[in-house]
Amino acid sequence: MKKILLCVLLILKACSSHNAPPVPLPQPVDFVKVDYDPATMARVRIYTGSPSLEASYSTGYSCEELSKELPVKPLNRPGPKARLQRVQHYSKLSIGMPSSWRLSEGTALNEKYSEMVVLAGKPFVVDIKNIGGVLCMPPALTFIPEPGVDYEAYFLAIVEGGKFKGCRTVAHKVSLLPPSQIPPMRLGACIQPDNSVKSSITRWDSK
Repeated sequence: MKKILLCVLLILKACSSHNAPPVPLPQPVDFVKVDYDPATMARVRIYTGSPSLEASYSTGYSCEELSKELPVKPLNRPGPKARLQRVQHYSKLSIGMPSSWRLSEGTALNEKYSEMVVLAGKPFVVDIKNIGGVLCMPPALTFIPEPGVDYEAYFLAIVEGGKFKGCRTVAHKVSLLPPSQIPPMRLGACIQPDNSVKSSITRWDSK
């Protein structure tokens, strides 16, 4: 009887392991060689996560100069002369930036991202939104990159008690420390003004 039960258990184990879904393999990284001068340029990694996220960026233009292009509506592709450009969201595109906590420990296995060279000392704007499920379009962020410094930006869903409470875009310097331990940097939010108000749309926080 014991031998029969042992045989049954072995058969069930073999069947369960046969039907188990395969472990997903890490998606390969596409490396691109670019000209990078750390004396005049900075680098930024933008995460696009799942297909439901869309990201755009601009380098060298302020929120005021981009006011007619922000926020970017879902599926609204920028024209060839647009100051705001889409981020490729279906692969991992690297220019050789160093790893970070989010890249090595704090992300899903196949989260997508794109790395790029940007102008240092000039405004950089990043706009990331969720267009799948619950539509969430937080204000675009803007900051002034420092020469030779690496940054990363990503979309953060705010969930409390299992319920979706909103979202925001996060940006900070690349570090192997968790975001909560990274010294904050000065960020601005590109706020769309009311049609009756013609004031500045850049809102800088106190950091």
